[in-house]
Amino acid sequence: MSKEQSLRTALLAAGTGLGMGDLVTQLETSATEQEIRRGILDVAQSDHVLIYMRRIRNPEAVPPDHSYWVERDAGNRARLEALKAWLTRGQVRTYETEWTGRALNAAYLDQFCDDVCSDLARLIREKAGD
Repeated sequence: MSKEQSLRTALLAAGTGLGMGDLVTQLETSATEQEIRRGILDVAQSDHVLIYMRRIRNPEAVPPDHSYWVERDAGNRARLEALKAWLTRGQVRTYETEWTGRALNAAYLDQFCDDVCSDLARLIREKAGD
């Protein structure tokens, strides 16, 4: 176990033992996840939230020097998958790609761009009609 993991484990245990739920939540979730949960999907008008996710079909093929594309830590990966599952409550579009040996296949990007333009235009029309 790394020093970071040991410290995190100790802080989680202390926070849980002391009944400090907010501290535990902050330690268990990334800043990005906290922003998503509090600032986007917990608002009253979450129907305007658009979520776009990319899934890499062969993450094991991504080399270590490109690890920013793939979460390698099992604990972090599990938390990321749980967040993705929670996000499916909103308007979610998922795009699949694969590692080609040198980069991610960008074939999905045309559809992604079309979807973003279409979704934003729809939301603007809906809002303008209010």
